[in-house]
Amino acid sequence: MNSIYLNRVQAVGEQLLGQMLVLEDILEELGEIDRIIQEMSFTVEASLLIRKSRAELDKEIYMIHQMSECLLKIAETYMKTERRITAQYDMEDLWHPRTRFGISRITGLEGYRSITCLRNYIAVQKSDGEGEG
Repeated sequence: MNSIYLNRVQAVGEQLLGQMLVLEDILEELGEIDRIIQEMSFTVEASLLIRKSRAELDKEIYMIHQMSECLLKIAETYMKTERRITAQYDMEDLWHPRTRFGISRITGLEGYRSITCLRNYIAVQKSDGEGEG
């Protein structure tokens, strides 16, 4: 499959942002639960598990955020490239080659020396028996 379904990429990126927000809410709830459990006695194991869960949730939130940003950046870059291609195809944007200035070397026109405008461009050799002029 060589094509990118742009709408799908954008939708997945937005879904990942939504999932990230849900995970952040769960992370806040786990923080509140951890504070409550620390005040109770005989809950050290539960508190340790909650702290591990919070650390893992932090990692997941970071990864989901990175994936979402990546997908949305891909969609943005793809749309920008597609717009540039379309503009060039529709001749809205024209690309012109770079101009190179220099000395032109015209050769093979010795038979046309009689044309006035070419006299200065065709080298007249003294061996022809003619003078410069």
